[in-house]
Amino acid sequence: MAGVRSKKKIFLTLAGLMVLAVGGAGFYLGYFDEDDINRVSRKAYYEGKGALNDAERALNAGSSAKGDYGAAAKCRQNLKKIETAKRSVAGRDGQAVGYVSKGDLIKAMGSGMPKCPAGGIYTINPLNSMPKCSVGSAGAGDPKDDHFVNNF
Repeated sequence: MAGVRSKKKIFLTLAGLMVLAVGGAGFYLGYFDEDDINRVSRKAYYEGKGALNDAERALNAGSSAKGDYGAAAKCRQNLKKIETAKRSVAGRDGQAVGYVSKGDLIKAMGSGMPKCPAGGIYTINPLNSMPKCSVGSAGAGDPKDDHFVNNF
């Protein structure tokens, strides 16, 4: 999911730069005044911020898993499987930092990328961080209900 978020950030940054370039050229040539640019900029900012908030809410929609201990246990097992495969690939390639490719990771696991039974989305993360599930702690406060592992 980090890849999707990164692509969204890159897209929004490029779109913002394009708006600035066009707006700056229009301002320089006298097509816009300062009030027009401020109004359009604020509108674009709040529309973009709203879109990002909507996307974040969609990602967190899987947090209805509260109280499903079986799904949480399976999710933790999947996260440990992903971390074991990361370490295996890194050890084989002599890599100590950075990311392993998703293709190498899937080959190391043999059975494809696991899925969170509660609908969470896994983020692989670099070698110095454990993989994460978007469900997280599910807001329960009970460690048996957590969809994350700190170490193993």
